[in-house]
Amino acid sequence: MISASFTYDGGRFSYRYTHIYIFDWVFSQDTLAKMAGVLMRSPFYVLVSFRKPAEWWGHGLVKIQPVAKLPGFRTSGNESMSGYIYANLEKVPAE
Repeated sequence: MISASFTYDGGRFSYRYTHIYIFDWVFSQDTLAKMAGVLMRSPFYVLVSFRKPAEWWGHGLVKIQPVAKLPGFRTSGNESMSGYIYANLEKVPAE
């Protein structure tokens, strides 16, 4: 049985993955803003992105906290970039 990896509720999508990796280096600002809305509704634990925290926070994805920065990624065009690993603060265990 194959199940969908997203939910659709009242015209709004969300993802049902625990770990999300997105190659967002080439996304437009409009796409990032829309993606931030989808991610805010999604119950993921870990997000890997190539966008800086302030950029995501500026688009409204405020439930993430960076936990690591991994420099040294290269695109096929030989551009250098850093990857960021984010934790979803809604999923952090209480003490």
